[in-house]
Amino acid sequence: MFHRPSVPRPENALKRAQELLAVDQKESALKVLHDVLTNRRHNRTWQKALEDIMRKHVELCVELKRGRLAKEGLMQYRNVCQHDNVRSLEEIIKHLLDLASAKAAEAQTQAEIALADIEDLEQDATPEDLTLSYVTGDQSKDRTDRELVAPWFKFLWETYRSILEILRNNARLESLYAMTSHRALAFCLKYQRATEFRRLCDILRNHLKNLHDPQQRQRDRIDRPDLTQAESLQRYLDTRFEQLRVAAELSMWQEAFRSIEDIYSLIETGTRAGRQRPQPRMMGVYYMRLTQIFTMSDSPLYLAFAWYKLFSLLVSSIESLPQADKTALAAAMVCSALAVAPYDKRLETSGPDVTQDRDRMLRMANLLGVAVDSKDAVHRTLSRATLVNAIAAKNLLSIVPKEIADIFALLEGPFMPLDICKRLQPLIERLPALQWDLSDACPMPKVELGPFCQPLKEAAVLRMLSQLQRVYSVVKISTLDAMVPFMEFRELERVVVDASRAGHLTCRVDHRRGVVEFRSAIRHIDDVNGFVQTLARGLQTASKMIWPEPKPELEEARRRAVAEYRERAEMTNNLMNARKMLVEKRKEETERMAAEQEREAEARRLEQEAAEREAEAKRLAQERARREQEKILAELEAKEQEEARQLAAERGIKVRGGERLDKDEIVREVMREKQEKLQDFMKKIARMETTIDHLERARRDFEREKIVAHYRERHSRNAEAFKAEQEAFLANHRKAWEIDLQHKRRLARIEGDAEQLKADIMQRREAEFEALRRKRQAVLQERRAARKEEIVMQRKLRYLEQLRREAREEMAAKQRAEEERRRKEEEERASAAAAAAPPAGAGGYRPPGARGAAPGSAGGGGYVPPSKRGAVGMGGPPGRRRRLAAADAADRWGPPGGRGTGRRHPRAAAGTCRRRAGWAGAAAGPGGRARAGCAAGARGGRAAAAAPGRGEVCAPSPAARPGRGRRRRRGRVVGRHGALVPAGG
Repeated sequence: MFHRPSVPRPENALKRAQELLAVDQKESALKVLHDVLTNRRHNRTWQKALEDIMRKHVELCVELKRGRLAKEGLMQYRNVCQHDNVRSLEEIIKHLLDLASAKAAEAQTQAEIALADIEDLEQDATPEDLTLSYVTGDQSKDRTDRELVAPWFKFLWETYRSILEILRNNARLESLYAMTSHRALAFCLKYQRATEFRRLCDILRNHLKNLHDPQQRQRDRIDRPDLTQAESLQRYLDTRFEQLRVAAELSMWQEAFRSIEDIYSLIETGTRAGRQRPQPRMMGVYYMRLTQIFTMSDSPLYLAFAWYKLFSLLVSSIESLPQADKTALAAAMVCSALAVAPYDKRLETSGPDVTQDRDRMLRMANLLGVAVDSKDAVHRTLSRATLVNAIAAKNLLSIVPKEIADIFALLEGPFMPLDICKRLQPLIERLPALQWDLSDACPMPKVELGPFCQPLKEAAVLRMLSQLQRVYSVVKISTLDAMVPFMEFRELERVVVDASRAGHLTCRVDHRRGVVEFRSAIRHIDDVNGFVQTLARGLQTASKMIWPEPKPELEEARRRAVAEYRERAEMTNNLMNARKMLVEKRKEETERMAAEQEREAEARRLEQEAAEREAEAKRLAQERARREQEKILAELEAKEQEEARQLAAERGIKVRGGERLDKDEIVREVMREKQEKLQDFMKKIARMETTIDHLERARRDFEREKIVAHYRERHSRNAEAFKAEQEAFLANHRKAWEIDLQHKRRLARIEGDAEQLKADIMQRREAEFEALRRKRQAVLQERRAARKEEIVMQRKLRYLEQLRREAREEMAAKQRAEEERRRKEEEERASAAAAAAPPAGAGGYRPPGARGAAPGSAGGGGYVPPSKRGAVGMGGPPGRRRRLAAADAADRWGPPGGRGTGRRHPRAAAGTCRRRAGWAGAAAGPGGRARAGCAAGARGGRAAAAAPGRGEVCAPSPAARPGRGRRRRRGRVVGRHGALVPAGG
């Protein structure tokens, strides 16, 4: 039977590992430590020896790059420490990370190169790189970097990932999890590891997702962190803000936006649990990062709202905010609001999907903390008009620089399309010079307005074009170029095209004619009414200026025109409505037909594309199979040619370039040569065997005489040496004998005294032993007697209880038999009386003696004395029957001194009257010897021990029971075998 080798104890394992390390056996030492850590018998509770073993274990894992073993050891150590000593686990994890970080830094220092060119630490060298390295033999810097530095960085990254996996979603290890996350983020930032940072963000995000998953919570069954608690929520928020900072410094804005979403999710979780929102400074960092993200994503609307929320937060939460900081933040907010385009630039490349656009804006509103009444109102809430109204409501123009206030007045002011851009040019050019260094109360170090110059220029151009479209139908390109001095025409043309593509403008650039054509910009009846009303008011004003006093004929003409308008208004309205309905009907029909045609064309196109894809897939599959087959054949051919060339080179055959060789022929030639060489070799071996036999025979003949002479010489030397040893032994033995005689003569004088002392000591010790033995015998005798009395008493009690139980059962049986007998007699008497009764209607006088007895009964109808009424079967009252039974038992089981005379013992008589039990008495017989009289009543008995000094008492035994094989012998109770029952049973 095979047994698993025993695992040493922790303290012994550490010593064993140190011994193995002393002889440079690191692998064996690591295996010993790992076996101890993974053995559950020694790892049920934490102890200091386990911490020392774990520390040495991680050191060896780092040195040998055994990441998997380190992870397994940490998992086992976590199970031991998470309930008893979390501090120890923290120290071990810090030690592991410090060692791995030190190794990575040392490798980078030795290589003296940066790792930024390696895109992915988990991707090994490509086959092309390996082939190139073998062909060229060039040890390039990239391959040196991958061979020296990347392994340690990969090991460090795997260590971070393993530790996060071990510590995830455990409330007791929250602080360790947060510390490891921060260190992993610092690693990605220090060494500019973009790929690893993206994976780290995914890992942290998945852990947070599993934390909210109820199925995962039931599956793990561990003490999971509760995000409704303030401390846990703050730890996760700190980690996400650090992740956001690293993403911003690495310019990974997509990961930064995902981090913003994670932060918002955590904030909402805390809000639902009744927790307060994060501190204003933390929320300031949140909005500051949003401004950076929206700046890089070219989202001016969301950027403006981020500046607005940042300004509102800091002004409302920080009472001591310097005025310069307020001015800088207000200027940034106003500039960002003015830079918002009047249309959505995303509509330039994608269709206007209303649902998708609304959901996106609602999502952004939630991230920005903007309250939205409903989904349909999100477009009105997140708009440029909302920002302009907020600027006016907060009176921000009073605290911003004059240049920004003038820009706001021009862009939101009166109708002036011809010179708006010329007036804005000097103001916009002064914006880059406006910079503010903010105080420590603000989350950002400084505010610059230079990035808003280009968006403001485009906003000014759009404002100008929108106004030109209202009053002009055609504008020369040269004139338009002169109206915009801060922008070249190609940039202006791009703005025009983008706005036209998004549907904000309806214009066309005609380079052939050198003009920009504006089509009708009136897209709604309200616009028509507005223009007509404006035109009417203008004409009326001009008319009053020309003719201050109205002429009578004009007034009359106006009244007639008004009356005629009123008469034709309803008819015109009906005609317009009918025409509108007709146009809408034709439009719907046209759209329906166009949609039907488009669906049919789309279906045909999809079918054609599917057929083409299927045919292309078949062709590609066939082509791929053909190429694979050709590749395999080419590889086999190349391999055979290479083997043939190697065989030819070994045989010394010269091969010209491009010449094809027959591998089979070369192999046959090689095998033939090998066979010939083997035959020659076997012949040579046979000749050598004969030569060696002759040489060996001659050598042995020559050695024989030398061996005999050497043996004789050695025999003589051995004999002389033995003789010398014997003489030396005899001399030493005699010398020792003489010394022993001297000791004997010296000690013979005290032999008598020694014997006397020995005898005295033995006599004293025998007396002491005898006294102790007698004392022990007495103690044992007392214990034996006490134990014997206890056993006797227990046996008596058990026997008496058995007698009582048997007596009760016997009495119950007798009562049942008696009742059954009486019932039968009564039934017989009743039947006899019924048979002897006179017929119905027969009368006559009956004497009293004949009225209660049945005819033919033994008793007749005469008088029966009371003593005779219960003679049959001890009839009569129950009390009298019990007294008679007790008296009979007392007569039969009287004390031995009565010699069977039937006299009752007083205690027995009293017992029969008081209890339904027997009695047991003891009396002294002739000669002073006490014997016990054992008795049992009708329903049991009670034993009474003899008084002290009156002798032994016989115990009741089964032999002395009534009806159980006992007999009397001179008034004594005798057992079944004729012997007196002793007191012990």
